[in-house]
Amino acid sequence: MDKNPRITVVLAGWEESTFLPQAVKEKLSAISNQIEYLDSLKFADGAAVVEQLKLTQPEILISAWTMPKLPENTLEEVSSLKYLCHFAGSIKGTVPDVLLEKGLIVTNWGNSVARTVAETGLMLAIGGLRRAGFWTLEMHTRGGWKDRTTIQTGSMFGRKVGLHGFGVISQELRKLLVPFGVPVMTFSPSVPDSLLEEHKVSRAKDLDQLFSENDVIVELAALTPKNTGIVTEELLRKIPEGGVFVNVGRGAVVDE
Repeated sequence: MDKNPRITVVLAGWEESTFLPQAVKEKLSAISNQIEYLDSLKFADGAAVVEQLKLTQPEILISAWTMPKLPENTLEEVSSLKYLCHFAGSIKGTVPDVLLEKGLIVTNWGNSVARTVAETGLMLAIGGLRRAGFWTLEMHTRGGWKDRTTIQTGSMFGRKVGLHGFGVISQELRKLLVPFGVPVMTFSPSVPDSLLEEHKVSRAKDLDQLFSENDVIVELAALTPKNTGIVTEELLRKIPEGGVFVNVGRGAVVDE
C-alpha cells in the first residue's frame, strides 16, 4: 500500500466527532494528506457510495454504523480499494461476504471496547443495587429523605457476583470488581480452568447454581442457537432477594 494512501472517510457527523476527535484526526493526517471526508447520511444506498468512490479511487475506506452496505461489485468498480477500517463492531451490515472472499482486508473495533462495556456493566449493577432510578424520583419529587420507612439501598461490597460467559468483556469486568473484594463465579463451559484460575474466578456447574448462589448476575454469554432464550423466568426468580440482573450482552439470550 502507498506510503501516502488515498483515504475516504464515510461517517455521519456524530460518528466523526465520536471516533475522530482532533487528536486522532491529526494522527490520521500524519499517515496521509489525501483524505476525503463524506457524510454517510447523504447516501441513499451502497451503490451511491461506490459512485463517489469511483471518482477518487481510495485505497482505504473508513466506515461505522451509518454507512450503507456496499454492493458485491464494489471491488470491480473501485479497483484501488484494499482495506476497510470499520470503526464499529459487526460488519454484517456493511460488507457482504463476497468482498472478503475477493481479498478485501477488513477490521473492526475488536476487543478495544471491552473495558468500556465492562464499565457499563459495573455501573448498571451498582445502580441497580443502590436503586438509583428509584431514589432519583423519591428524593427529587417525593421528599424521600424524610421517609425513614422506605426500603434502603444495597452495595456491591459484600455481594457475590456471577458472570454468564467469561470472554474478554467478563475478564475486564473481573478486573473492575477486584477493589470490591467480591467472590466471582462464572458459567462458561468452554473456558479452560487455567483462565479461571488466572482471574481467581470459580466455576458454576450450571446456570441454576450461578443464578441461585449470586446476588449480582451479569449476562455476557455469546448469542448462539443454544444460548437463545436460555435465561428463563425460572432462572431469574432464583436470584436472591434484593439481587440484580444486568444484561450487557445480547438481548435474545433472555427469554423475555
